[in-house]
Amino acid sequence: MPLIILLVIFLYFDIGTLAAEEEGEKPGVVLPQVVVPGEQEITNYVGENSTTATKTDMPIGETPQSVEVINRDVINDQGAVRLQDTVHNVSGVIPGDSFLVPFLVRGFRADILRDGFVSSTAIFFNIFQEELVNVERVEFLKGPASILYGNTAPGGIINIITKRPLPYFYASAEGTIGNFDFYSGALDVSTPLNKQKSLLFRVNASYLNSGSFRDFSFSDRVFIAPVLSWWITPRMVLTVDGEYFHVNQPFDDGIVAVGNGVAGIPLSRNLGEPSDSTTFKSYLVKATLETKLSEAVSLRNAFRYYRTDAKTFDHRNLALLPDNRTLLRFIFDSTINDGIYTTQNEMRVNIKTWSADHKLLFGLEYVRENFDEPVKLLPASSIDIFNPVYGVKVPFNPADVPLLRRSGKLNDLGFYVQDQISLFDKVFVLAGLRYDYLNQSLEDNSTTPDQSFNNIGSEENEFSPRLGILYKPIRDVSLYADYSRSFNLLLVTAFTANGSILNPETATQYEGGVKFYLLDGRISSNMAVYRIIKKNALTPDPVNGGIFAVQVKKERSQGFEFDLTAEPLRGWNIIASYAFTDAEVINDNFFKNGNRVSGVPKNSSSIWMTYKLYKGILEGLGIGMGLIAVGKREGDLQNTFELDGFLRLDAALYYERQIRKIARVKASINFKNITDADYILNSDSRVNIIPGEPFTVLATLRVEF
Repeated sequence: MPLIILLVIFLYFDIGTLAAEEEGEKPGVVLPQVVVPGEQEITNYVGENSTTATKTDMPIGETPQSVEVINRDVINDQGAVRLQDTVHNVSGVIPGDSFLVPFLVRGFRADILRDGFVSSTAIFFNIFQEELVNVERVEFLKGPASILYGNTAPGGIINIITKRPLPYFYASAEGTIGNFDFYSGALDVSTPLNKQKSLLFRVNASYLNSGSFRDFSFSDRVFIAPVLSWWITPRMVLTVDGEYFHVNQPFDDGIVAVGNGVAGIPLSRNLGEPSDSTTFKSYLVKATLETKLSEAVSLRNAFRYYRTDAKTFDHRNLALLPDNRTLLRFIFDSTINDGIYTTQNEMRVNIKTWSADHKLLFGLEYVRENFDEPVKLLPASSIDIFNPVYGVKVPFNPADVPLLRRSGKLNDLGFYVQDQISLFDKVFVLAGLRYDYLNQSLEDNSTTPDQSFNNIGSEENEFSPRLGILYKPIRDVSLYADYSRSFNLLLVTAFTANGSILNPETATQYEGGVKFYLLDGRISSNMAVYRIIKKNALTPDPVNGGIFAVQVKKERSQGFEFDLTAEPLRGWNIIASYAFTDAEVINDNFFKNGNRVSGVPKNSSSIWMTYKLYKGILEGLGIGMGLIAVGKREGDLQNTFELDGFLRLDAALYYERQIRKIARVKASINFKNITDADYILNSDSRVNIIPGEPFTVLATLRVEF
């Protein structure tokens, strides 16, 4: 394998050099324009381009699908610590219940990607994919996205774009303290490694240690992410990324429902045990080779290996007895290992035919995933939710408890082609088709004869089309419509109680909307209507405690969305959203037709504004304020109880100061939920209700060089 990689590099080296010589290019590295450190910085929330929707750097105003971008300025200004802290800025996107459904987009489960690669199809791991220290921006693509990303969830994708090395020296260090014993520190250093600036290096690292408003809950995190870019020629760059992430925190199943509402117990009450713990580790290595053969043809070849390991010994909620106070529990004792090998190979070709400009994309992707999960479901004591007594032991011999050991393999080979067509800079057509051949296998080596089986598997052939058209009647207004489909195999996402393989989820979306870019791009807005039909929808098993899954024959989500980002005046930034989401079961044998999808409010909205002074005696001073509003939601798919809506008010103070030409100091204080409102973040079952955070203060000091 190393010899093959070296051979490929040298072949590309020859081709790139030849192309440069033929066009008369001078030797040296072509670098983008940069902002010199020390100059006055301008905060701007408006994102003009996105790579997620098309895998090319395309203006959002020319993309016939809903795409929203949360950039680094928003992340910093809001004091976001986790990925879920950013999602309320985008219409129709809300945090899920943190286990089977970490995030919901347009009422359905969404996948988390990192630089265009699926983090893990094992949803359990997605609750830990929240580190933001090396994140440049987060892009939200709403609706089915299998055309470019293959085996993905139907609601959409949340694509985390990481920071790249800079062609000049940059360094920053920051520290944050807050209530609930919150302490964190982060370091970001980027520098050229040679005079020619053909070797660029950057490293981000962070440490976080925090308590919680939840009883005996905590989080201890270590993260480091180095990245090296080597400009082999002026037209070829090799980038190598690495990441190491270590998390130690207990899994929190939340509180429970009583009757048709949430139990009347403190939101801080943990129904697990003080001894519960989960240790999670992930390792990532990625190499990307980008080659520009000519002005019209470029290649991209990428390989990534991503491994995740988790060791858990946590109490989980099973069911509340009819006395409405005694909670049955069990212990989830597992060692989970998941490894994903992915290679992406793409060719981009720009051609012109008559009056049409074409941006063609040809791609081949191969994904191999190996998953192993030895689990024991150990007996545990019940607990009185109103008067809990912790530390009660249930005598048993661990050797007598059956081992549930399942391992799975998934192979996905996908081919895709896409054409972006531009006519007279007025009409933009986006058409594409992907074919995937997938095979999966599941082996169960359980110690109980009725559960164990040797090997079951399936093969799937999936086609994922997309067709979108956008028309610009005037320069700043775009009208668009699109059609797309998706599929999602669920082998290593969740298991059924009887050990059977889940059927693939499939979804079809119809969408139309209008986009505005006003005041030379300082105001960006998108309004959309949509309808998604999802088949074989994944949902927690209501009979078997929520660690297993069942499927709903058919669900539908339809609605209206509005997003706005603006800088109407210098220093004044606004980001706002509103969503009406109507998501319900429309065909199933177990769940009643017309039941609303759990955790999905019909109405949700948000607004966040900051104003910073860039001149005068108060130069560097700023203030921010925001509001998050979420309507009532059903707590489970059976619609047996309801979650109240909530309003959350946030605020912030900022101060920036340039110290000569050496450094810039930034201080900020973020106040979250300043009214200390009690609210529920979300839920998907009667025994898995996640409370929202109370009044929280975070103070951050950042120094940039």
